Amino acid sequence: MDPDSSSPIVIYRSRSHPNGRLRRGILGVELVKPLGVTMLPVMIGTLVAMLQGFPVLSVIYIGFPIALLLAFFWTWVRLRSDICEVLIFDNKIALRSVFSAAHPIEDLQWKLLIDLHRGVESAVLTVGLEQFTLNMSEWPEWSRLIEQLQSTLYHTLGQGKHD
Repeated sequence: MDPDSSSPIVIYRSRSHPNGRLRRGILGVELVKPLGVTMLPVMIGTLVAMLQGFPVLSVIYIGFPIALLLAFFWTWVRLRSDICEVLIFDNKIALRSVFSAAHPIEDLQWKLLIDLHRGVESAVLTVGLEQFTLNMSEWPEWSRLIEQLQSTLYHTLGQGKHD
């Protein structure tokens, strides 16, 4: 679906939006916390082995690659699932994850907004067959975003009644 020039695409960005940063830079920054968490058991195991007089090099040689792989996998999944950009055009929306927004070369997948459930601090969007949760603290223009999504949902439901 190619939007025409008569109706603009409205874009909302979260605080976690890459804003031009490259994928590898985002991955490196986001890998720090999970790596620290996964390395904690390795460091404790090394300390215990050292205090008991056991060789510790094998614990580090085995533990570090496992911790790194776990941290990398967790970061990879999170960056591909965290929504940081909502695009609205007519009565359809497109969503981008942090990973896809860092290198936006793929075509946008425009889908209908099926449902919007707004909570106190978050909103759950049903887009196509998938559900996404948006947290209020991550979106600077929260009230405008929710208004636009409600309007989009209203137009989608209104069109469905007439077809």
